[in-house]
Amino acid sequence: MIEITFKLDIQEYIKLILILLYTRIRMVIITLLGLFFLILSVIDFAFSLYLFDNSPYYDIYFFSVGFFIVCINPLWMRFRIKRVFKSNKKLGETITYTFYEAKYTVKGESFFSEMVWNSLYEVFESKNYLLLYHSRQSAHIIPKRFFQPETMKQLRAIIKNVPGIRISGLLKNNIEEKKSEGKPIG
Repeated sequence: MIEITFKLDIQEYIKLILILLYTRIRMVIITLLGLFFLILSVIDFAFSLYLFDNSPYYDIYFFSVGFFIVCINPLWMRFRIKRVFKSNKKLGETITYTFYEAKYTVKGESFFSEMVWNSLYEVFESKNYLLLYHSRQSAHIIPKRFFQPETMKQLRAIIKNVPGIRISGLLKNNIEEKKSEGKPIG
């Protein structure tokens, strides 16, 4: 049995969600498109000054679209994520996760939940977080800083031994490295 207790703070939640959003290919493409519009508008504006062209309307349009995508959109997302955090009181509660071989429990100040490992959609490990996805869009967020190194190894061993569980991120890389070295996974 492994048990950790923590309280997720709003800034940490905002940072994690923005990182998850901006690592998706769709958001990367949209942001690159916004940068392209910004650069295009600056270059076009410079040429229109050089050539004494007095029609900066396209420049203003491209600059506005690019500025919105690159600057305003992240601020708007940050505002929306903050509203989600404040509207979901469970996110700001002190939460205790208890991990067992076949399941884990989540206990907050106003709720209790129990999940069987093989019912998870995916387990994702990043540098700073462990995300236990119970659906494609919804996950339990666990900051890794609350784990002792040995405790994290024990949890990885539990997760790796769950048959049929989808594993990604650092956890998957760790498994593949051990397989290639011929070391036991658990």
